[in-house]
Amino acid sequence: VEGRAADRLTPRPAHTDTQVDKARHRAGLVVSEPQGTTIMHYTAIPAAEQKFIVLDIEFLTDEALHQSYVRADPMPSTKARWPMRRLIAASVLSLSICDGIVEVEDFRSFSGPDEASVAKKLFGYFAERPQHRCVTWGGLGTDINILRCAAMSHGLKLPRQLRSGERDRTGHLHLDLAVSMKAGAGAYVHMLELAMRIGAPCKFGPSAMAIPKLVARGHYRPIEWTAESDVVTTAWILCSHLAAIGEVTSADAAHYGLLRHVRLRRGQAPYSSYLGNVMDRLRRRMDDSLNRWLAEAD
Repeated sequence: VEGRAADRLTPRPAHTDTQVDKARHRAGLVVSEPQGTTIMHYTAIPAAEQKFIVLDIEFLTDEALHQSYVRADPMPSTKARWPMRRLIAASVLSLSICDGIVEVEDFRSFSGPDEASVAKKLFGYFAERPQHRCVTWGGLGTDINILRCAAMSHGLKLPRQLRSGERDRTGHLHLDLAVSMKAGAGAYVHMLELAMRIGAPCKFGPSAMAIPKLVARGHYRPIEWTAESDVVTTAWILCSHLAAIGEVTSADAAHYGLLRHVRLRRGQAPYSSYLGNVMDRLRRRMDDSLNRWLAEAD
């Protein structure tokens, strides 16, 4: 939590340091201050470390290629499907979870008019993190296919996490939350539906409908903001999911740490103030939770 811990927690004089520490642990909240900055962590049942890269991409339909295909195919698809789409931007957020503690490691975006260049940077990011599983929302339906097309088109090597059916001893190297949350017989839903249900920040970047105009003007940074918005929402859903199954102790603390890291990296982005408001809401909720534990410690 940003700010001084003493100002934030304000324990009453009757509480000893030991009592406060116990209350913090019981609430699932542990405050540490590396290099003078207070950061929220939390405790959990010991578990093996897990590493993830949350991914979202943005793409543009190659209209000329699609028209060539329509003329060549006797029974063409009038809708431009994923082979007709080219990668123009990608956002990734890497995080690790150990003993219930979520640590955001990195947050990065790539974009530009050269699909090969964007794909090469993205694939390199995954290749440098072979222990990380890929996490997407609906990635198996479109995003991963577009990335595989990019690899084949430009002679690039796909990282393991983006290959079909790749597994290690912990399971599949790609977790599509849209598939996982569907739970077999359920219906696929939009990420926005679930985000609104659980109170996750969502769609705070530019609309994907604006991407063709942005590309025409050579404005790629706003396209990154679109991808970053979906990455943050997907990471929020991932933390909520892991908290629900007991692998993260405090979803609120995980969400707070996630947004704090994003704002540190993207303080000048137009969505930064919006995420700051969400952090304020989370801070108040965590304070209320901690105060209840402190009351029980009396």
